[in-house]
Amino acid sequence: VVAANWDPSAPTVLEFFTRATPWALAPDCPSRYLLRYEDGVPVAAAEVCFAAGVAGIYNVCTLTAWRERGHATHLMRAAMSLARENGFDRAVLQASEDGARVYARLGFEPVGDFVEHRLGG
Repeated sequence: VVAANWDPSAPTVLEFFTRATPWALAPDCPSRYLLRYEDGVPVAAAEVCFAAGVAGIYNVCTLTAWRERGHATHLMRAAMSLARENGFDRAVLQASEDGARVYARLGFEPVGDFVEHRLGG
């Protein structure tokens, strides 16, 4: 779902998840991966990483054709429940403009800006 959500599609994202699968699915991995299905088709995804005393929520995405149906909200609620079940009372995330609306409805508040830089090479 994450790789398919890029336009054009991102083979590097698919390659990353393929290579990371053994680690990501290991019982001691601090991350959990959530998928939302509709009619047997995966349409949305999210990742929750438990580290440094917080639940980091990453890679929340819904395939374009399935947006505006509550899938991201459902996954966010599941991620926050999972965090609480694991003893975490704080969650952090980086929001896109589209995602910020969803997160605000769930009680998230902006606390600063996040700047990305491309490494020269």
